[in-house]
Parts: sequence; structure tokens; C-alpha cells
Amino acid sequence: MDFETIRHRVTMHHYENFSHFQKDFSLLFRNAKKFNGAETQIYRDAEAVMNFFEEKKAEIMSSMDKNLKKKP
Repeated sequence: MDFETIRHRVTMHHYENFSHFQKDFSLLFRNAKKFNGAETQIYRDAEAVMNFFEEKKAEIMSSMDKNLKKKP
């Protein structure tokens, strides 16, 4: 998996839901870590971007929860 494939799939509306998108995104980072040693910049970058992704996902989910609770 790579960013270009994910971008193409997003553009082509390939993903049926967020979970499918998340699976590809997670695969991208699992592969980066699996095929590069923990001492490499690629491994560290994969961890950093995945952490960023998880933080943003949590923010979005929290915001969605708050908005759903506000609806009558």
C-alpha cells in the first residue's frame, strides 16, 4: 500500500466507509514498519504520521459525538 494508491481510491470514491479507508492507511504504516528497521527514518516517520492520524481521527470522532448529542 502507498499514499498514491490511497489518494487514487479516495478520488475514485472506492471506499465505502471510513473503516475501509482506515484499513488501507493502517496497512501502509504496518508495511513501512515491517520492512524498515526501528532505527530508520522511514520507521520513525511511519510512527509519527500514524500517531497524527490517530489524534485527528479521535478529534473528529469526538466532534461528531458532540454534534450528535446536540441534535434534538
